[in-house]
Amino acid sequence: MDLERAGRRLNDVLFPPSRCLCCQKKLPLREGLCEECAAELIPLRFSETLPPENVVSAVSAYSYDKTAKALIHAFKYKGWFDLPLRLLLPRLTEELKKAAFPVEAVVPVPTNLPRLYSRGFDHTYLLAKQLGKALGLPVYRRALRRRWHGRRQVGLGAAERKENAVLIYGRGPFPDGVIGKNILLVDDVTTTGSTASACAAVLLTLGAKGVYLGCLAHTPGVS
Repeated sequence: MDLERAGRRLNDVLFPPSRCLCCQKKLPLREGLCEECAAELIPLRFSETLPPENVVSAVSAYSYDKTAKALIHAFKYKGWFDLPLRLLLPRLTEELKKAAFPVEAVVPVPTNLPRLYSRGFDHTYLLAKQLGKALGLPVYRRALRRRWHGRRQVGLGAAERKENAVLIYGRGPFPDGVIGKNILLVDDVTTTGSTASACAAVLLTLGAKGVYLGCLAHTPGVS
């Protein structure tokens, strides 16, 4: 898995896409996005809405609309690593620095094992790792775990997401790092907040002092 991931990253750097990752328009320069799609990358501060239950405060970078959705899908499902994060992550880092949350460590929302092995990488860990490096914080990858039972959150309604999230997230094999600390929980997309709420509840049960949330994108109009 590590060799495959390294190969994909090298391909991302040496051979960036010749077409826009959003609309597939041919690009004169291999920058990932055409000017039109880049202009549709809409900033959205999650802090302008109520944070999810069990979360002290939350920050997002963009609205989960056309361009942000295409970049995140390219990152998660199409094997592009560095480029989507280079386009999306700086704003999230900037917003987190502005928010000045008193966080002491980063914890990614866990990915289930079948999906991790099918992709060959853990996308939320890669995101958390980059944020941890930018913010100077340790990353506790295995404080939480994704249980086998439960359905995928994608496609579920708000009530179903909340019920399902409680079932699928639990204590990881190495939770001690969160004890007594304010934790930055990291995810790529927040829709209803059920996943963040369930993960935050587990972290608080494990002894975290407080839980804050940072995500690349947030579905507009949903809190």
